[in-house]
Amino acid sequence: MTDYAPSTRLFVLYQKESAKGNMYLTGRLGNCKVAVVKTSKTTEDGQAMWNVLLSEKPREQSLSDKVKNSYDDMLSDDEAPY
Repeated sequence: MTDYAPSTRLFVLYQKESAKGNMYLTGRLGNCKVAVVKTSKTTEDGQAMWNVLLSEKPREQSLSDKVKNSYDDMLSDDEAPY
């Protein structure tokens, strides 16, 4: 039995490994991406320190924006559509 009050899960983090072999955690909190990365600093007693980073989820393009952008990409400044 613990002395902690009932709790609710806020979000889930997944352990990943970077290309350089460093371990980090990542997940989602609503529309935010969450990353937990280890810093190079330690506490006075040698414990690792971690940064919790939040970033906004990139805005998704609407279908009409995607079609317009792909059409614009097909045409160069020299080409006319007729």
